[in-house]
Amino acid sequence: MLIGLILRRDRLWLSLWIGFVALYPLAMAMSTAKLYPTAEIRADFVAEAAENPVQIALRGRIGGTDVGHLTAWSVTSGGTLILGIVGLLLVLRHTRVEETSGRRELLGGAALGRCAPLAAILTVLLCANLLAAGLITLLLGAVGLPMAGSLTLGLLLASNGWVAVALGALVAQLTEEGKAARRLGIGAVLVFLLFRAVADVTPAGWIARLSPFGWSARSAPYASNDLWILLVVAASSSAPIIAAFWLAGRRDVAAGIFPSRPGRATAPSSLRSPFSLAWRVHCGTILSWSGGLFVLGSLMGAAIATAGGELPPILRDLLSNQDHTLNGVSTAAMFLNLLLVEISYVVGAITIAICLRVRSEETNGTADILLAAPVSRVEFALSHLAFVIVGPVVMLLALGVSAGLSFGIFTTGVAEQLPNVVLATLVMAPSAWVMGGVTMLLTGFLPKQALATWIIWSAFVLIGLFVGIHPIISSLARIVPFAQAPWVMANENNYWPIMWTMIIAAGLAAVGVVGFRKRDVR
Repeated sequence: MLIGLILRRDRLWLSLWIGFVALYPLAMAMSTAKLYPTAEIRADFVAEAAENPVQIALRGRIGGTDVGHLTAWSVTSGGTLILGIVGLLLVLRHTRVEETSGRRELLGGAALGRCAPLAAILTVLLCANLLAAGLITLLLGAVGLPMAGSLTLGLLLASNGWVAVALGALVAQLTEEGKAARRLGIGAVLVFLLFRAVADVTPAGWIARLSPFGWSARSAPYASNDLWILLVVAASSSAPIIAAFWLAGRRDVAAGIFPSRPGRATAPSSLRSPFSLAWRVHCGTILSWSGGLFVLGSLMGAAIATAGGELPPILRDLLSNQDHTLNGVSTAAMFLNLLLVEISYVVGAITIAICLRVRSEETNGTADILLAAPVSRVEFALSHLAFVIVGPVVMLLALGVSAGLSFGIFTTGVAEQLPNVVLATLVMAPSAWVMGGVTMLLTGFLPKQALATWIIWSAFVLIGLFVGIHPIISSLARIVPFAQAPWVMANENNYWPIMWTMIIAAGLAAVGVVGFRKRDVR
């Protein structure tokens, strides 16, 4: 019963998640084969990559010069994050969040054991990871890669994702709040990835033994294909799962092992407006993602500046198929601009999540409390839309400043590069605003279908991944808002496309607010 309920509620999320994870290695393999057709070219690329410590930290070491080796090297870290983080969030959604909302108590009134919800979501996610591994194997085998290596790569990603799911099951028992559980779980995944990165770039290789991701990397897809190592990694996740079941059967429902810190008896005067309450809701998301993008920008700028002629396969493919010219600028500058465009897709996804808070506040009853006070529906919607506007700007600014500093230090100087990189980053904000506008439009007129915004965003991502592979896909790139911003690093100064993008975003949001004002709440 619970498994069917989970599949019913999350059929969209699960489909998008598994489909994206399966198509990501396929796009990387096709791009690698197209851009590095000979063994000599691939050998030169591997030699350059092996000398770049930032690339090694982010992706690990390359096991060989075949297309399969390059594909596995390119997708392992990214695929682990996609499978792991989404799986972890789904575990928390169906355990800790259900308890916090009170729905877990309703289920507990039926003939269900205390551990049944946890067992149900773990079963679903185990099948989802195995299905993703099977699709990866079949798709990579269909484009000519060895089936044994493709199977190893698929199971490597699945085992890493299962480790993150196990961590999510454990942290769900430790805290009373979903936010704290998400921070603990994502932090644990990132720490394990950090251990793997430190082991790859320093002589202290033993640190990799402290991380299940370090162990899984030893399976060596398309080389030795040591599947037994992946069995060890998957088995290691039994410890947190057993602990999660033990704790779930003994603690109180909606309680955690670590109690939450009690809040203030009275709210400060700064929380007396809907905008200040919206800031309280969104500040953690905006600030945490800004910090993460700041770190990513620092690594990215340094990696590109020191990479020389090296370009990762999929990004080099995208660069070769963009309607931009070098205009006398360096390839590194163009490469950096391309990466900024790719990261803007992530910022767009965060913007969707911020705007969807309008709908979640409505469904969980919080909006009713606010609207019962002298707060209009328009004020309520605008309080969240304000952070749909501000959030992307703050996150992109953090990314641009850090990337500009690190890129300038290793190239022609901070004073010359920082303004260009910051501007090249900020012009991506209207693209994120469009995604927020689409979300608000659906929330206003089709609230039950508001999550369909993720389908639109996923379509834009897939078009970006496969651009240049087929003429039809390349032509579809013209409707993607993330492709409309001028490439400032290429000395482009045509800002009319982003002006139209801003007008479209404002129009979509305004119409959505009108629809929200006129329809019934919930």
